[in-house]
Amino acid sequence: MTKKQAVLYNLFDWSNRKGSQLTLVAIANTMDLPERALLHRVSSRLGLQRVVFQPYSHEQLATIISNRLAGVSAFEPSALQLAARKVGAVSGDARRALEICRRAIEVAEFRSKGKGKGDATSEPEDMVLVTMTDVDEAIRATTASSRVIRHFSQQEKLLLCSVHLELVRIVSTCSSLPSGFQPVFQII
Repeated sequence: MTKKQAVLYNLFDWSNRKGSQLTLVAIANTMDLPERALLHRVSSRLGLQRVVFQPYSHEQLATIISNRLAGVSAFEPSALQLAARKVGAVSGDARRALEICRRAIEVAEFRSKGKGKGDATSEPEDMVLVTMTDVDEAIRATTASSRVIRHFSQQEKLLLCSVHLELVRIVSTCSSLPSGFQPVFQII
């Protein structure tokens, strides 16, 4: 968006012109986005019709996660339910539930590498399942870090990503981590 939001103004104005066949549908995660982010002259061009979508319930989130995992037995059923219920109770955001599941898989992979499983020579039946403990650790990690990281500058976020990628590279090339690295890698 430009500072004067001229493009948005022209689009919204064009859709309001007599005989215009342009219909704009705007989707936002918050109800007050037009008031918060748009200049008054731009938001005055918006229609007043708003459709409010309710957050997903834990049952719906469990279905969404199960559909994404179709054909893959990566989660214990109780672990999947824990992720769905925790997110359903707080926000009902499917993206958040999937992020927690992604992080739980990383936690389970790290746990399995520590036990000597999960290397390239393992058989598929040796695959480790994501447990409730893995999901709980993922919830704690994503909740604590997201509060802090949200306030980082773009440069700080880039530095953090670089450090994370370097640690992943180091872990993937080493057969075992020095004892001092394990707590650092678990934080990330």
